[in-house]
Amino acid sequence: AILPTFVFTIVGTLTTGTNLTPALIVQNAWTITKAYAYVKTAPTGASILIDINRNGTSIWNTDQGNRLTIPVSTQTGSQTIFDTTSLYEGDILSIDIDQVGSTVTGADITVELKVN
Repeated sequence: AILPTFVFTIVGTLTTGTNLTPALIVQNAWTITKAYAYVKTAPTGASILIDINRNGTSIWNTDQGNRLTIPVSTQTGSQTIFDTTSLYEGDILSIDIDQVGSTVTGADITVELKVN
Protein backbone atom coordinates (compact mmCIF):
# COMPACT_ATOMS: atom_id res chain seq x y z
CA ALA A 1 0.00 0.00 0.00
CA ILE A 2 1.11 3.52 -0.67
CA LEU A 3 1.29 5.47 2.58
CA PRO A 4 0.25 9.12 2.75
CA THR A 5 2.47 11.93 3.95
CA PHE A 6 0.58 14.82 5.51
CA VAL A 7 2.11 18.08 4.27
CA PHE A 8 1.56 21.58 5.68
CA THR A 9 3.08 24.73 4.17
CA ILE A 10 3.22 28.37 5.18
CA VAL A 11 4.52 30.80 2.58
CA GLY A 12 6.26 33.97 3.71
CA THR A 13 7.66 35.30 6.98
CA LEU A 14 6.70 33.11 9.93
CA THR A 15 4.69 34.36 12.88
CA THR A 16 3.45 32.52 15.93
CA GLY A 17 -0.14 31.38 16.05
CA THR A 18 -2.55 28.47 16.15
CA ASN A 19 -4.18 26.54 13.31
CA LEU A 20 -2.12 28.45 10.73
CA THR A 21 -2.79 26.29 7.64
CA PRO A 22 -5.78 24.59 6.08
CA ALA A 23 -6.59 21.48 8.11
CA LEU A 24 -5.81 18.01 6.78
CA ILE A 25 -8.27 15.13 7.12
CA VAL A 26 -6.98 11.66 8.00
CA GLN A 27 -8.38 9.06 5.58
CA ASN A 28 -7.56 5.87 7.48
CA ALA A 29 -6.11 4.51 10.71
CA TRP A 30 -2.37 5.25 10.77
CA THR A 31 0.53 5.45 13.21
CA ILE A 32 2.70 8.58 13.26
CA THR A 33 6.37 7.64 12.82
CA LYS A 34 8.27 10.86 12.07
CA ALA A 35 7.77 14.59 11.62
CA TYR A 36 9.96 16.75 9.40
CA ALA A 37 10.30 20.51 8.95
CA TYR A 38 12.17 22.69 6.47
CA VAL A 39 12.39 26.47 6.10
CA LYS A 40 13.86 28.34 3.12
CA THR A 41 15.04 31.09 5.48
CA ALA A 42 16.66 29.82 8.70
CA PRO A 43 15.72 31.39 12.05
CA THR A 44 18.30 33.33 14.04
CA GLY A 45 18.23 34.35 17.70
CA ALA A 46 15.82 31.54 18.64
CA SER A 47 14.64 28.20 17.29
CA ILE A 48 11.35 27.63 15.50
CA LEU A 49 8.97 25.43 17.53
CA ILE A 50 6.18 23.67 15.65
CA ASP A 51 3.23 21.92 17.27
CA ILE A 52 1.11 19.39 15.37
CA ASN A 53 -2.44 18.85 16.60
CA ARG A 54 -4.85 15.95 16.23
CA ASN A 55 -8.42 17.19 16.68
CA GLY A 56 -7.11 20.34 18.37
CA THR A 57 -4.82 18.57 20.88
CA SER A 58 -1.04 18.53 20.57
CA ILE A 59 0.56 15.20 19.67
CA TRP A 60 3.12 16.32 22.29
CA ASN A 61 0.42 17.02 24.89
CA THR A 62 2.45 15.45 27.76
CA ASP A 63 5.99 16.61 26.93
CA GLN A 64 6.04 19.87 24.98
CA GLY A 65 9.86 19.70 25.10
CA ASN A 66 9.72 17.19 22.25
CA ARG A 67 7.94 19.49 19.79
CA LEU A 68 9.26 19.61 16.25
CA THR A 69 12.14 22.11 16.27
CA ILE A 70 14.23 23.89 13.65
CA PRO A 71 17.34 25.02 15.55
CA VAL A 72 18.91 28.48 15.23
CA SER A 73 20.72 29.04 11.92
CA THR A 74 19.56 25.74 10.41
CA GLN A 75 16.89 24.97 7.84
CA THR A 76 15.69 21.52 8.91
CA GLY A 77 14.43 19.60 11.89
CA SER A 78 12.81 16.23 12.57
CA GLN A 79 11.29 14.32 15.46
CA THR A 80 10.43 10.67 16.14
CA ILE A 81 9.18 11.03 19.75
CA PHE A 82 5.45 11.67 20.20
CA ASP A 83 2.96 11.42 23.07
CA THR A 84 0.17 10.56 20.62
CA THR A 85 0.92 8.32 17.64
CA SER A 86 -2.51 6.96 16.67
CA LEU A 87 -4.54 8.57 13.91
CA TYR A 88 -8.06 7.51 12.96
CA GLU A 89 -10.21 8.08 9.90
CA GLY A 90 -11.83 11.49 10.15
CA ASP A 91 -9.23 13.01 12.51
CA ILE A 92 -8.32 16.62 11.73
CA LEU A 93 -4.64 17.62 11.67
CA SER A 94 -3.46 21.20 12.10
CA ILE A 95 -0.25 22.99 13.03
CA ASP A 96 0.71 25.80 15.35
CA ILE A 97 3.91 27.81 15.29
CA ASP A 98 4.73 28.25 18.98
CA GLN A 99 8.03 30.13 18.55
CA VAL A 100 9.90 31.83 15.72
CA GLY A 101 13.42 33.23 15.50
CA SER A 102 13.92 36.39 17.56
CA THR A 103 16.25 38.18 15.10
CA VAL A 104 15.24 36.54 11.81
CA THR A 105 11.92 34.76 12.30
CA GLY A 106 12.37 32.27 9.47
CA ALA A 107 10.28 31.98 6.32
CA ASP A 108 8.57 29.56 3.94
CA ILE A 109 8.07 26.45 6.06
CA THR A 110 7.10 22.95 5.03
CA VAL A 111 6.06 20.45 7.72
CA GLU A 112 5.55 16.78 6.85
CA LEU A 113 4.08 14.04 9.01
CA LYS A 114 5.07 10.48 8.07
CA VAL A 115 2.79 7.57 8.99
CA ASN A 116 2.62 3.83 8.59
